Parts: sequence; C-alpha cells; structure tokens
Amino acid sequence: MSDNEYFTPSTKPATKSRNLSKEIRDEFTSIKQGFDLLPQMTGNAGGLVGVNSSEDKLESKTATQVRTAIEVYSTSETYSSSEVDDFLDEKATVASLSNHTSATGTAVHGLGNASIKTVTTGATDVTTGHMLQTGDAGLLLPSTGSPTEITDFTAYYPPGKYRSYGTATGAPVASGTNYEVDVSRGPSGYISFFVKTVTALQANQRLYFGSRITATGAVAWVELFHKSNILGTVSQSAGVPTGAIIERGSNANGTYIKFADGTMFCTHSLSTACTALVDTMYRSSVGIVWTFPVVFADDPVLAFSNTCTNGSVGDTSITPTSSTFYASATRSQTSRIVHAFAIGQWF
Repeated sequence: MSDNEYFTPSTKPATKSRNLSKEIRDEFTSIKQGFDLLPQMTGNAGGLVGVNSSEDKLESKTATQVRTAIEVYSTSETYSSSEVDDFLDEKATVASLSNHTSATGTAVHGLGNASIKTVTTGATDVTTGHMLQTGDAGLLLPSTGSPTEITDFTAYYPPGKYRSYGTATGAPVASGTNYEVDVSRGPSGYISFFVKTVTALQANQRLYFGSRITATGAVAWVELFHKSNILGTVSQSAGVPTGAIIERGSNANGTYIKFADGTMFCTHSLSTACTALVDTMYRSSVGIVWTFPVVFADDPVLAFSNTCTNGSVGDTSITPTSSTFYASATRSQTSRIVHAFAIGQWF
C-alpha cells in the first residue's frame, strides 16, 4: 500500500505478531485520523467537497463557498476556461447558476455578462438589464410565430413590433383590416406608431403614422401617401384634408380635377352657332349655359378659347353652379366650338 495524505501505514504489528494489542490500536487510531480528514456525508446530500484553506483536510462546501470558488477561478484564471466549463457542465445545475447570479452578481468565467443577466419573462418584459429571447419585442419570430397583439392603441406598449386590427380601440381606421405595427419611444417619453395594412392587393395598401406626447392616451393619426392612394376621393374636415391628394372625374357637364388643398378645375367643350347680327358682329342668339360638373364653393374664374379666328367669348353671369356666356364672330357661323375652363375652390 502506498502512502497518501489521509493514511500512512506503519510496519506494526509485524506479520504473525501476537499480543501486540497496543500497536494494533495505534494503527486503527491512525486509520481513524485519516477518515477524519474526510467530510461527513450526513446532512450534505448533493453537496460538493473541497480542500480547506489550511490544505490539510477535505470539507463539505456550502453554495456560497462554491460560488466564491467559481469567482476565484474567473478572476484569477487559476483554472482554464475549459476546466471551469467542465466543472459547470458536470457539477452545476440551472438552479445553482441562478443562485450564483442573484447572490453575487459576478460574471462566470467564459460566459461573460450572460452569466449575471436574467432573461425576459415575456415578449413585452422591459425590466432593465434583462436579456432578450427570440420573439421578444416581435423580433426574430419563427415562420409560425406571431407578435403580440395591440388591442388598444391608447394603452402603453413598449417599443417593438406588434400586430393589430382595425377593430382595436383607437386604431387609425375603424375596419376589419389587419395591421403590422412598429412602436417607438422618444427620449422625452413620446410614443409613435407606424402602421401598415396587411394585404396582397397593392391598391389596398395603406400607411399610417400616429403619435402622442404621453405614455398613454389618444393617438393623433395621419395617413401617409404613396402611388396606390395619391389618386382617390378628396375630402376634408374643418379645412384639414382627410382623403386622397387628387380626385379626377367627369360627367355630361365636363371634366373636373379636385386637389386636397381645395383647388378645383373644370373644363368642358360646348357647341353653338353665331348667326345673330348685332351691330357688326355675329353672336349666339341665346346665352350658352354651362352647368359645372361639380359645384364650386364660391364663384369660380372662367376662361375660354374657341375655333373661330376672328371672334370672342364673354360671360354674362357666374354662380358656383353654372355660367352663362355668348360667343361672337365677324361672320356668321352655324357651328362653333367653345372650350370653357373654370378654376375655384371645392371647399
């Protein structure tokens, strides 16, 4: 038997010796002293064993002592990172690492700051210092994943990517539309929303921007324009545009173009005859009435052109709904085309 730090056998009693009880007792005492260098098993289930500070015996280590030992490994690099990793893989549990973090807040060698951070508890967990998981704030979602739904735009949602519907409280447009939502928070606590409709049809795609200066409350929405919604029906509320930028249309009374700022153009081509001699000019025998294709908000301004080289057109009355004018020429004409143009405001 070779010598070791726990028990060094003596040569006593000698082989086949008799009546040497004292020497036998001494040898057993030496064996007991060797066992005394080992920690007790009772009460230390699942515990770890380490050398004491005097380096003369083994002792059971508490969780705090084990964590301290890990910190020493990490700080002084007495052991290589692979040795510490092996130790953690074989001896440490998730619970013990969690205890280490909460108790000391010290990084484990080889794991960096990750060893002292707590992961988020959900997609909208905004606890300072928590580590993100896949899907948090709507990021890096798998193909089958879905971001958190905003059901009330007046409530607070931390910055991130969300989904919503037109039926949500405070939505930009009350409808059954599906939305993708990006939420941002400014340095002063301002909240902004960027909302995109989810549709396969380009003509139905819409973009909305909303903001408020408080964490919660009503959102001020505006619609953003692109090639799919520049043209459409213009509208306004108290002088503020609420529809498309340009509206174009026509009917039996001509063509009109409305602009979001309230400007409106109307054009029409009318046929008349200049056969009534008045002094030295021929003119239309009755006034030509042009009922505008759309009613103006006030009297518009009119301009005319005609197919007669030596002639003119003049209006005699203008209202928001129509204009009456006469055409004249230096010679009699049974067919003459007058092009009329009116500009004014639709609101």
